[in-house]
Amino acid sequence: MKQNIDYKEVFELTRRYGKLKNKSFTEQRDKKCLKGALFAVMLAIKHISKNASATTSLISEDLEMPKPQVSRLLNSLEDDALIYRTISKTDRREIYIHLTEKGIEILKEAENNYVRFIDYIFESIGEADFNELVRLLKKVETAMEVRHD
Repeated sequence: MKQNIDYKEVFELTRRYGKLKNKSFTEQRDKKCLKGALFAVMLAIKHISKNASATTSLISEDLEMPKPQVSRLLNSLEDDALIYRTISKTDRREIYIHLTEKGIEILKEAENNYVRFIDYIFESIGEADFNELVRLLKKVETAMEVRHD
């Protein structure tokens, strides 16, 4: 343990942040938006579809998420008519995943809600502190990437 770190305070801050973040996402979900993991899968489909056909494998790689978990999320999205699947004409084992019109609309709404949330944080803490937050988050991300390499 490092002497200058108040571990209890850091733990409590991250715990409270997690609760507030979850509360915010729950409120958005109650407004017919997406849970975090479903939102991530839909963003991955949108991102992958710009250059290739989205498949469970590509989504799994993009999100660094196990295929069975991706499959469960895709089933949930399909049940809600947010995605549909097609079979490759050249390889019948290959299944492509596409956003439905409803899925595209819901994803746009979720992206807009996220932008409004970031704008709210920016307005609440000011430009200087917001830029400092971004700088520190990038630094944490780099530290975490180095640790996991």
